[in-house]
Amino acid sequence: MYDGNRFKNAIGQHLLKPIFFELDEAGRPNALYSLKDHDCVFEGRPYPSLRKLYVEMEDPTEYNFASVYLDGWVHWKKLSNASFFCDLLKEWREELEVRLRAKGLVGIRQVASTAGKEAFQAQKYLAQAGWKLPEDKSSVGRPTKERVAQEAEKMFKQKTDFDLDYERIMGPTQ
Repeated sequence: MYDGNRFKNAIGQHLLKPIFFELDEAGRPNALYSLKDHDCVFEGRPYPSLRKLYVEMEDPTEYNFASVYLDGWVHWKKLSNASFFCDLLKEWREELEVRLRAKGLVGIRQVASTAGKEAFQAQKYLAQAGWKLPEDKSSVGRPTKERVAQEAEKMFKQKTDFDLDYERIMGPTQ
């Protein structure tokens, strides 16, 4: 039964693609957000950029973001696991991480310019470029279990996408 939730369809399933202006194929009745880097307006109706909202909220746990802009954590988990959304979310997470590190670095620079006990440690951190991430050494030697699992998932996703495209073009297989 439909409970009036704008994030669910008539049978109570969470909407994924239809909440995005660019992906809603049914004339945009359910579209709430844009996948673009900036807010959009179409026919006088605004579509805020979900990427922009995600980065500006600065919530690395993503829990508060899911509560404010979606139908909670379960909806966010479904969306973040959707094949069309995975690559976008990876970019958003990377941008959020860089933004948070940049803000932290500003604070460290302010502490380094003072004359307190913490100034020495802050200056040392800056001198050693402590904000830089350690180089990834995982490409040398045997791959980790996590890396093997990531590659397997990537191959499975590619095969699934190929199968869906093939079926769409050639029709259902017998």
